[in-house]
Amino acid sequence: MDGRDVEPDHRVLGRVSRLHELLRHAGRAVMIDQRLLHNTLLPPIVNAMTVRVVDSGGDVADVLTLAESVLLGVSLACVGLGGDPGAIDAMLQRVKDRRTALQLTVMPVKGKA
Repeated sequence: MDGRDVEPDHRVLGRVSRLHELLRHAGRAVMIDQRLLHNTLLPPIVNAMTVRVVDSGGDVADVLTLAESVLLGVSLACVGLGGDPGAIDAMLQRVKDRRTALQLTVMPVKGKA
């Protein structure tokens, strides 16, 4: 693997899955650590959607179009065509909010307050 493969770290996913099964069989309610799951799955997906698209001759517009298609597909899978448009709006607002929060943490402050 060269870091560009879309394969998540199966060792981490395997440990999470085994723990989930053990707790389920023990009759305990299970809450998988979603942050661990997201942090495991996300990097190779983002890499595939950005680096691989550009490496294959695409540009930023192609990457954004792919991201748009993925968001549409996920929203249709989760909400459906007749679903709650407010849920989609809320998801997109969270994306904007998270992007703004990231910008605030990485952009240097200019001037004096």
